[in-house]
Amino acid sequence: MPGIEGSPLDPGDIWSVVILASVNQTSVREVYAENREAPCDDTVFDWLHTLDRGWLEFAANLLFMQLALTILHPERSRIVSIDFVDNPYHGTYSDEEGELCRMSSKDGTTTCHRYCTAYLVANGKPVTLPLTYVRSDEKEADAVERVLDRVEAYPFENRVATG
Repeated sequence: MPGIEGSPLDPGDIWSVVILASVNQTSVREVYAENREAPCDDTVFDWLHTLDRGWLEFAANLLFMQLALTILHPERSRIVSIDFVDNPYHGTYSDEEGELCRMSSKDGTTTCHRYCTAYLVANGKPVTLPLTYVRSDEKEADAVERVLDRVEAYPFENRVATG
């Protein structure tokens, strides 16, 4: 998979950071802060920004599904919750309109990337099911609908928690 032109980093090194952040339910910044052998977080973000966001979301959702299928019993009924996650953004704005959302001040910024996620709790831990990127120029209900459509693809009996 191609990365930033001229970057000396192997894409495998970058993916290792992304996977570690996902598995540990933390951020790329935290992985870098805790492991100085990891590529710099800004380099990882720059490289990820070169990828097609739709493709990246599709791949992430496939990985979330594979993980869920390895740890969850398919015949048990589950309550699925929906949540919006705001990831504070401190970088420079890209030219893409609607990329960043507004939030209450957090970590010294009011801009964020927003994601809508579906998750459930198994053995006292959250298990992320699908997620979708939320643009500032779309209705949150549209993002919820995308996530619910993806939850229906799971081979589980799911009930969505509302309220």
